Amino acid sequence: MPARNLPPDNEEVLELSGRIYASAAEPQQLAEALRLFNEAVGGACAQIFTLHGGRPVRSQFSGTVEFPEELNRQYLSRWGALDPRAAAAATLPAGEVFRCHERFDDAFVGSNSFYQDYLISHGLRWSIAGVIDSSADTATVLAAARAPQAPRFEDWTAALLRKLLPHFRAAAALRDRLQDPRPGPNPAMEMLRALPIPCLFTDHAGRCIERNEAFDRAAQLFSIRLLVGRVRFADPQLHQMWETGLAETHATAVGQSFPAQGGDGRPWRVHLVPLHSVIQSNNNLDNKMILVVFERKEQDLQPAMESLTSGAHLTAAELDVAAGLLQGLPAKVIARQRGASVHTVRSQIMAILEKTGHRSQRELMAAFGASAFGASSQFASALRPVSMAPDAAQSGPVGPAHRRDG
Repeated sequence: MPARNLPPDNEEVLELSGRIYASAAEPQQLAEALRLFNEAVGGACAQIFTLHGGRPVRSQFSGTVEFPEELNRQYLSRWGALDPRAAAAATLPAGEVFRCHERFDDAFVGSNSFYQDYLISHGLRWSIAGVIDSSADTATVLAAARAPQAPRFEDWTAALLRKLLPHFRAAAALRDRLQDPRPGPNPAMEMLRALPIPCLFTDHAGRCIERNEAFDRAAQLFSIRLLVGRVRFADPQLHQMWETGLAETHATAVGQSFPAQGGDGRPWRVHLVPLHSVIQSNNNLDNKMILVVFERKEQDLQPAMESLTSGAHLTAAELDVAAGLLQGLPAKVIARQRGASVHTVRSQIMAILEKTGHRSQRELMAAFGASAFGASSQFASALRPVSMAPDAAQSGPVGPAHRRDG
C-alpha cells in the first residue's frame, strides 16, 4: 500500500473514531480500528502492544504485510523483548509520540538485530509510535510501520497520532469498566459519557435521550435550549439543516453533517451518525439512536481557498460556491444561501471543477487537504452564530439535572 501524502478526510477520521470507541464494547472492533489507523497514516502495518516490566505481554497487528499472525507470534515470543521502540516508549508519559528516524540513525538500524532480522526482513522499516497509557510498570503503545522504500512518517502523521491517543485511552478505560462483572449502565450510554468531545444521543425527531459533560459545557457557548425535549436552533437555516440531517440519517442509515458557527465566532460542524453503524447492540433503543457530535474546526478557509484556486480565475460567485462545496454544503443549500437557482449553482460547480482541473467534488475536497479532524471551514458569511430558541413557556437550559421528554 503506497504511503499517502495527505491527512485523512473528515469522514475517515469519524469512522476511525467510531471504531475506536466501539472496540470498548466489542473487542473484535479493535482490529478494524487498527486497520483504519494504518490506512489513515499510510502505513503497511499497524500494531498495538502492552508492556509489563519492559516486556510485551499483549500484541495485535493489522495491515497489508503478509502473515500478520506470524508477525505477532514472533513478536511476543522473541522480538518484543529486543524492540528499541518498546524500550523508548516505556520511558515516556501517556500522549507522547515519536518517529524512529528521530531516535535511531542509520548506523543504529544497520547494526540492530530487531530491525535487520525482524522488521526489515518482513518488508518494514520506518516506524511511528505513541504511548496510549503509561505507569511505573506498564505501558500501552500504538505504532505503525512503512516499507523501506516508503518515505519517513511526516509531521502530519505525528499530529494525527497525538490526537488519536486520548481516544484509544478513553476506549481502554471504558473497556475495563464494561468488563467489570457488576451490573452497569447501557454500554452505548457509557460510550457517550467517555467521549471527550460534545455529543448527545437523539432519536429521529431530535429528542435528547442522553448527553455527555462536554456537551453540557458546550451548551453555554451555543446557548442551547430544549423545546419539549427537542433540540431547537433559533437560526431557521440551521434548524432546517438539523431536521433534514436527522430525517436523512434515520431514513438511509448513513451519517450526515452540516456546518455551524459558535458564539465565539469559531466554525463548527455538526455530525449525525447512526449508532448501529459503530456498535452492535441487542437493545432496540440503541439501534434507533443517532449519535450527534459537535466538532470545532481549526483551519481558516481563506488561505486554503486562495491556494486551491490560485490561477483558476474564478468569479466572485464561483468563489462563494467553492467555499460552500469545501465545507460539505449540497447544491440546494448553497443556492438557498446565495438566493440563486439550483440550476445556476450546478452550472457554477461544473465551471469550478473545469477551471481547477478536478473531475469531481470529492477530488476538489481532497485537494483542499482536510486536517485530522476535518479542516473545512465556514462558508463565508453564510452562517450566523448558532443558538437555540428559548420558549418562555416550555424550554429550559440544558444541564446535568434538567431533561424533559417530549
